[in-house]
Amino acid sequence: MKIPDFVDKIRGGIKDLPLYPRGKRQNVQIGPRGGMDMMTVYLTSKDSVETIAAFYDKAVKSNGWKIVDSMREPEVFQLTLTKGATSEALVKAQWDPPTNQTQMLISRGERLAAQK
Repeated sequence: MKIPDFVDKIRGGIKDLPLYPRGKRQNVQIGPRGGMDMMTVYLTSKDSVETIAAFYDKAVKSNGWKIVDSMREPEVFQLTLTKGATSEALVKAQWDPPTNQTQMLISRGERLAAQK
């Protein structure tokens, strides 16, 4: 399997969609899915959904992403993003009362060459 070009092989993240700096990595998945090369990173943090949302509001703009859909509630934040004609991403943060942490999902995809 070829690692997608958008994967930061040194830091283990996504080059144009930074991982939350105070997030603790729980799982990473890389590979083709639904006609796209994908990377999904699952994180947890003790920070609030609001704090995480503020970080990603800045990060997506400074990395050239366009917000196509968003959800903002006290305990849930989600952005659906696009960049150009072939790149898509999802950022989600949700408060989890049983663990007293915010669960995060950061996913980035690029359409496979045959799908462009």
